[in-house]
Amino acid sequence: MASTSDNEVERLRREAEKALRRSRRAASVERALQRLLDRAEEGSDDSLYARRHLAELQLESNPWNAALHLRRVIQSHGSDDVLHALMGLAQALLGNYQAAARAYQRALKLAPENPWYHHNLGHLLDVALMKPARAEHHLRRAYQMEPEQDEIAASLAHCLARIHQMNEAEELARQALKEKPGSRDHRSLLEWIEKGARDDSERSSSDGGNSTRAKHSMGAKRRAARPSRSMDEAVKQLLEQNMTAAGFSTDEVNQAQTLWGEFLRNRSARLVKPEGYAAAIEYLLSARCQIDGVTQEDIARRYGIARNTLSRRYLELRRELHSEHDRD
Repeated sequence: MASTSDNEVERLRREAEKALRRSRRAASVERALQRLLDRAEEGSDDSLYARRHLAELQLESNPWNAALHLRRVIQSHGSDDVLHALMGLAQALLGNYQAAARAYQRALKLAPENPWYHHNLGHLLDVALMKPARAEHHLRRAYQMEPEQDEIAASLAHCLARIHQMNEAEELARQALKEKPGSRDHRSLLEWIEKGARDDSERSSSDGGNSTRAKHSMGAKRRAARPSRSMDEAVKQLLEQNMTAAGFSTDEVNQAQTLWGEFLRNRSARLVKPEGYAAAIEYLLSARCQIDGVTQEDIARRYGIARNTLSRRYLELRRELHSEHDRD
């Protein structure tokens, strides 16, 4: 029979899970997680659960405390690439750039096909550690996997300009600005490259005291670290709109949204462009239901994405959801 203490921990765990699912106030979620951490046995699954989510919530407001939580969780779950990536972000925010780079290197060993890990490591090497020649490989790899991401294109452009590959750097900077025309960072990057990427211009437009390019990188890291509520809702809305228009029933739409929820519980990283995930969820459901005549090309076209984007997201979903019986 479970002890009173065990029952209390179970109750606190349920409260913490509910708060994470429903609360829009970070403070209330933190309180629920801290109550669980205070009562759970150190090193237990409940303790590690609380520490992991506290680390994610405190990354920007208290990166030192987040790093302490992450260190405890990594001791028990060292094969989880997301934990190492979160540690990389925490160390970067603390200004410990060498430690941040090592953390991203560990994440990449575990998940070598994650474009955002390549991006974040490459950008650290380029901007923080002043090693653009070493950064080029990682930023090119990220760009190969996510060619439509303006942040990745801009980071590669910055790196290439620093190693004097000016024509390609300018082309990529223009692409980044085209993808996100309202970005001041992208515009200042293009202007800096057009002026020849001189050192004094680099300091004013790229570093600017706190480094606008570094801030740009922080935004990419945050996106790689945790899906936002808007991302979650965007995928659900896309599924409802596109699947309903394609003739799926309400029950089938609900099943697709449930699959998306299961994926989010298993994973908390590299969530970008909701159209790619929504399309992959629809294709995954079609595969599970053995609907004939469904092709990746057709679904990709309806969601306005490239077929290879859908294919990558579909493989990612299958890995995370352990979909061993889905068709290829």
